[in-house]
Amino acid sequence: MVIQETNTLKQAKGNCLCGQVEFVVDELSQRVHTCHCDTCRTISGGPSFRNHSLNMDTVTCSDWGKITIFESSDTGERGFCSYCGTQLFYRSKTRPTISLNIELFRDILTNVNFEAELFCLSKLSHYSFANDTEKLANE
Repeated sequence: MVIQETNTLKQAKGNCLCGQVEFVVDELSQRVHTCHCDTCRTISGGPSFRNHSLNMDTVTCSDWGKITIFESSDTGERGFCSYCGTQLFYRSKTRPTISLNIELFRDILTNVNFEAELFCLSKLSHYSFANDTEKLANE
């Protein structure tokens, strides 16, 4: 999936619930997506909201050693704070990209646009969103 970026925030900072892990991003897209896949729903208790994929070299982490990695598939892995358990990111194993949990960036949440839903064929029927979003079947 290729999503063109038009709205970005310059250098955004975010952190997990306990503050042990902080991310600084050179530019953070204001475009947000959710994922309805079984893994995302199981990990987060519902659909998870993330920014669109960022190049790894634009993301700085305060301490990668404080992150527990779960290899969730052949193509991706999830990162969690080793102290408070906050879901931090999905990271591709096949490309140098990472999608950060948008909730880490609490100061900018009112400036984001919920624009896309991924793995819509896996979406459960007991919830829906009011937003008009791009719906992608298996991406």
